[in-house]
Amino acid sequence: FIRRTRRYELASMGDRKNVRSTAGTKAKIIRALREENLELACSLVRESLINGGAPVFEWLAEMGTDDEEVSA
Repeated sequence: FIRRTRRYELASMGDRKNVRSTAGTKAKIIRALREENLELACSLVRESLINGGAPVFEWLAEMGTDDEEVSA
């Protein structure tokens, strides 16, 4: 699934707000790891994985891509 959706994720990174959001999340994860707060780091990674699709889906909607093309 990740390999199939990677192209959409990369394309959506053309939107600066998506890049800022992703970079901010990654910075929080790194900070938690540096502080040896594994519980927080894991929680942030989990949250990122769960919510990470939203910007891609929003970008696809803006591009006018229908569901049939996405599932192909």
